Amino acid sequence: MLEICNLNKSFDGKKILSNINLNVNYGEIYGIIGPNGAGKTTLLNSIIGLYKLDSGKIKFDKKELIKPYEVDIKKSIGFIPDNPILFEYLSGYENLEFFSMLNGNNFSFEECNILLEEFNIKTDANKLVKNFSKGMKQKLMLISTIMNNSKLIILDEPTTGLDPISILELKNKIKFLKNKDLILIIATHDMNFLEEICDRVAIIVNGKLLAQDTPTNLYKKTNTNSLEKVLWEMVGR
Repeated sequence: MLEICNLNKSFDGKKILSNINLNVNYGEIYGIIGPNGAGKTTLLNSIIGLYKLDSGKIKFDKKELIKPYEVDIKKSIGFIPDNPILFEYLSGYENLEFFSMLNGNNFSFEECNILLEEFNIKTDANKLVKNFSKGMKQKLMLISTIMNNSKLIILDEPTTGLDPISILELKNKIKFLKNKDLILIIATHDMNFLEEICDRVAIIVNGKLLAQDTPTNLYKKTNTNSLEKVLWEMVGR
């Protein structure tokens, strides 16, 4: 389980996150929504250890995460930013092998090929990544997180720049990961995307957590029928 307790974070005296409390369980897809500047990306960066907290705690499997994170903790967390970070002049195979070695794992071509087949990019795996579409790069990073045995996978704005078919494929792959009993956290403005895959959703506005619940319960609480309308009601007209 991932637990965040009374998290506070400021930059240059400006409060960005204020008393954030949330928890995410294994086997759960957890969405985070909010307006621009709400603090979503700061929260994700705090979870992966990029920022030192002003106060509060982040616990993963009941162990407090203290920056700098221990090696085993770093290996357990997979982060996929809105622009996937890969080596453009290495092939798909070479990228996967490099990141596997970087994490101290033995690279398995057998496992790699099974996953490449599952994610429908095996035929492109020998090509340079600079020739990959954004959707293909995301798939490659998802495969890397699986091969590195990440237990917590975080995606920041995963649908940006994707066409409708790629978005549908991404939904299916995230559901595939859910079946592996991982923790998945997704921050995005694409609320239609979250409605179809998330077990629970957190709403952050001005650095504060206004609500966290299932989409259905959020609809009931606000007398609406979509996350877009839920956010509209909570932020205020």
